[in-house]
Amino acid sequence: MPRPNLSLELTAQESMDLESIATSRSMPHRLVRRAQLILWSGSDVPLKEVGRRLKQSAPTVRHGRLHFRKLRL
Repeated sequence: MPRPNLSLELTAQESMDLESIATSRSMPHRLVRRAQLILWSGSDVPLKEVGRRLKQSAPTVRHGRLHFRKLRL
């Protein structure tokens, strides 16, 4: 049974902060990738597509989304 695709609602400030991190060349790579994951999830990119873009498994993408839902930025 497929899991529901839970989209993320981002505030304007969160979007700006994540965009800044996602395009940074000085931030740690894992933070840049996590910011990209959240931005793409917030713009309703399917889970499999986010995983393909980041070269990550679906469980890893799902975990990143859940982590953001709980803790935000």
